[in-house]
Amino acid sequence: MGIKIGHPPFSQQKGFSLLELLVVIVIIGIMVSIVAVNIDTADTRPEKNAQRLSALVELAADEAMIHGQEMGLRFYRDSYEFSVLDPDQGVWLPMNTDAMFRLRALENDLALDLFIEDRQIVLGDPEVRRSDDDDSYEPQIYILSSGEITPFKVRFRSGFKTGGYVVEVSVDGARTITSDAYSDDA
Repeated sequence: MGIKIGHPPFSQQKGFSLLELLVVIVIIGIMVSIVAVNIDTADTRPEKNAQRLSALVELAADEAMIHGQEMGLRFYRDSYEFSVLDPDQGVWLPMNTDAMFRLRALENDLALDLFIEDRQIVLGDPEVRRSDDDDSYEPQIYILSSGEITPFKVRFRSGFKTGGYVVEVSVDGARTITSDAYSDDA
């Protein structure tokens, strides 16, 4: 009897090698990453800007009451600024030197929509705002030392979308933030 030369008894493969399993796991991981990136594309900038404005309006109302001064708020297409009434001269002055109430420019593709008494206000550019010799500068929103505020709604939205996050302020200073993103689906 001779020795048979052939394949050892364990040479027949049953299953996958470790290398093949690792390649499949890497491919699945890449696909899951791509899906996760595509699903999580929600732009949170409008919401964060709405929250910031809400907090600043509350702070401005507190400052106006504490210091007994009238304050204002003016919106532009892509920014907003607070102002204060100079009682000696009777003119509104933007608060450019105050770090908290300075001109707040929004990121590149964010925009604002302002509504006063349910009417949309056409917003201009901040470049054409008040010059030093111009007494016509007026805020659109008044924040009075009595605690009253001009009721308004302002929407922060991305790009050409119609929906976004709306800050609504009532005459007593109560503020709410809501999402009206559903209007982009229509």
